[in-house]
This record gives sequence, C-alpha cells and structure tokens, in this order.
Amino acid sequence: MNFPLYTLAPISWYVNAINSGEIFIFPDELFPKQTLRNRLVIPTANNMKSLSVPIDGKTKHEAYGKVMISYSENWVKQWLQTMATAYGKSPFYEFYGYRFEDVLKKEHTHIYALNIELLNLSLKMLKAEVEITEMTGRPDSEDFYQLENFDLPPFRQVFTERHGFQQDVSIADLIFNKGPNALDYLIQASKSS
Repeated sequence: MNFPLYTLAPISWYVNAINSGEIFIFPDELFPKQTLRNRLVIPTANNMKSLSVPIDGKTKHEAYGKVMISYSENWVKQWLQTMATAYGKSPFYEFYGYRFEDVLKKEHTHIYALNIELLNLSLKMLKAEVEITEMTGRPDSEDFYQLENFDLPPFRQVFTERHGFQQDVSIADLIFNKGPNALDYLIQASKSS
C-alpha cells in the first residue's frame, strides 16, 4: 500500500500499516506544504498542540528526500519540553521518551531522513512487523494514497478527564499511554471499525 511519510504519523496511519504489512513510500515526491510530513499533533493540558519541524525555505519546493531541516530556531528543545510536559505523567514516558529524544538530538539534515528514523523507531517500539519499501518516481497526486479512516476506540490519555478522548493524534500518544499494549490496540482498532 502507498503511504505518505509523516512525522510520527497519526494512530490510524499505523492501523493501516499494520493491516497492510508492507508500505511503499516515495522520497522523490514533491514536498507538499501544510501536511503532517513535518508536523504532528498531540493532546496537552491546553487541548491540542501541533509541533512542527521547520523547513529550510531554499529547499521547500524540492523532492521530499532533498528537503532540509532548519535549525535557526531551537525547535528540538521546544519539542522535548512539550513532550515532557504532555507525557511526563503517562505510564510509559520514562521507558520510551528518551528514545525519541535520542533521534531528535541527532540533528538530521533532511526531513525525510528524520521521518524514516522516527518511523523505524516507532515500529520497533510497537514490535510491529511492517516492511518499508522506498519507491522511485512520484505519485500522481495526494489522492494516490488510499488510507482508510478508523473510528478509534478510546483509551486513557493523560488529559482525558479534562478534554475527553482525543481521536487520531500522533502515534507517540499511543506509545506513551499504552506501552507494550499499543500493538494489540492497533490490531483491535482495525477489527472494530
């Protein structure tokens, strides 16, 4: 199945990946602005928060694999502080948070490389067996990706009492809240929809 490569993609993206068992990604596609390819969404004390990876303006119209990350602002520090604040009280943050931190602190030069490493790390944390294949060429359009939407069953999130269940946020939320049970949740989510 063809997949857009996102930054710590939404939970439903991973349900699709688990169902498929194999994903095809395209480093040669043009980098579309205003997508989850350089941002993620997590629930926080003040509701939903979008975290973005700044893109070097000189490369924003390049192929995805050539788009460079800008470090002119300290976005990694902001991300890590936001994640610690949002998930510090979650059941599994202490077991997984440092692993995301290690990846973010590597200061990847390209967004594609960062996203590939975050994808591989997430799949490893989930203990999910999904084959990733990089394809040559470009997909015809955003409609090229036919991902199924899922009505995800609620699970306890850090701020559930304050905001209720937040549907389809970043996979980091599921990993920090469900830990080793996250893969079972993804499998059940695909069966319940």
